[in-house]
Amino acid sequence: MSGRLPDLLSAIKQAMDEGIGACESRLESLASELRSILADLERERAEVQAAIEERELERRLGVESAQRPPSTAELRQHEDFVAQEYMRAAVLYRQLTDFLGLLASSRQQFRADETLLGRDDAQQLAIRQAMIRAQEVER
Repeated sequence: MSGRLPDLLSAIKQAMDEGIGACESRLESLASELRSILADLERERAEVQAAIEERELERRLGVESAQRPPSTAELRQHEDFVAQEYMRAAVLYRQLTDFLGLLASSRQQFRADETLLGRDDAQQLAIRQAMIRAQEVER
């Protein structure tokens, strides 16, 4: 076993590197999806705001639409909903990009280190990771 140990550890390290890469790729795909959702929500917010302004103008001018459009109150309620969803998506996107940055940094360090961590270094890394997890949970 001890003669094969360096090869086994190298194989595990390579598998870990590949796993991190696959994780990064999937998370980057999710970040792209979130960017698209944020853009859609921003467009919808602008459309709702324009509709609110149009209703207000119609009200001031005393013009009525042939079909019953949503009221200003209904539009404002929808605008609030869109704003809340935008904020949720924005926070999720920020958390995801922060995590991707951390993952990329960790992967760089992982690749740069040709030697495996010593016991003290491994303990320090575990402590840093626990602190980061605690901060994420707190957020």
